[in-house]
Amino acid sequence: MDDAKSAVRSILDVAPRYNIVSSQRMFPYPERRDLDRLIDGLRAAGLPG
Repeated sequence: MDDAKSAVRSILDVAPRYNIVSSQRMFPYPERRDLDRLIDGLRAAGLPG
């Protein structure tokens, strides 16, 4: 989790407006459960909504 949080901080340093909605657009998973799993992880790592 520490690595994930560090990665989110790095992303936000470069793209401060990047958020969960941006991720949903970038990663069009065909299965909703896979997208939900990704979103849960990004949220836990501190990516804003």
